[in-house]
Amino acid sequence: LVELDGEVIGKAGAKLKVPNSACPTANGVAFPPAPLLVAYHKPVGVHSTMKDERGRPCLAHVLPAAWRKLHPVGRLDADTSGLLLFSSDGG
Repeated sequence: LVELDGEVIGKAGAKLKVPNSACPTANGVAFPPAPLLVAYHKPVGVHSTMKDERGRPCLAHVLPAAWRKLHPVGRLDADTSGLLLFSSDGG
């Protein structure tokens, strides 16, 4: 028995569009959505912050709009490039 938002999903292999806020349950056990983890290659000259008080280039200037809700995991100096991870669960 599988339920989504209180509604029983009656057919094996049924395809659903599940909203991000949905929490499916199976036999009474809730399965919250897994956190989203995104990898990004930070270019030289970009500061590892989402907002810079001095107006310097920062992550909010270079990331796609949909990623701006994510939280950076770690940081790199502005004069280096490299891999940054972003998480939807606060890091």
